[in-house]
Formats: sequence, C-alpha cells, structure tokens
Amino acid sequence: MFLWAYWLGCLVLMLPPDPIHFEMSWDWFATELIPIWKPFLLGCLLSGVIVALIGYVVLGGLWHLSLVLKYHQRKPPQQ
Repeated sequence: MFLWAYWLGCLVLMLPPDPIHFEMSWDWFATELIPIWKPFLLGCLLSGVIVALIGYVVLGGLWHLSLVLKYHQRKPPQQ
C-alpha cells in the first residue's frame, strides 16, 4: 500500500521513482526519507480521496438498491 502511494505520488509529480531500501533505524528516517516524503504523502492523500469517493458511490448505490427492493416488496399486487 505504501509503495502504491509512493508510485502514485511520483506519477502525479512527474518524478522518476527511486528504489527504496527500507531499514528500521533513525539514520534511515533522517537521510532516506527526505527525497521520498513529498510523493509519498501526496500519494497517500490521493489514494485516500479516491478510495473514499469509490466507497461513497458504492455504498450510496447499495443503499438506494435496498430501498427500491424494499419498496417493491411492500407494494400491493396490482389486479
């Protein structure tokens, strides 16, 4: 997920993605995070907005579909 966010940020900013060699240390955070933080945070923001919009549309559609189905079940049969 984090690599996707970094890739998306690089794509939007038109930067070439650099290979990331992660190491859990303060030195890595102090030196290696500096060149990748802008595309990474932009990618996280865009991913969050895109996923939220997709979820909003899908859940809204499912809610509308459930209302329509319940309405048709309540409707008396026509003669």
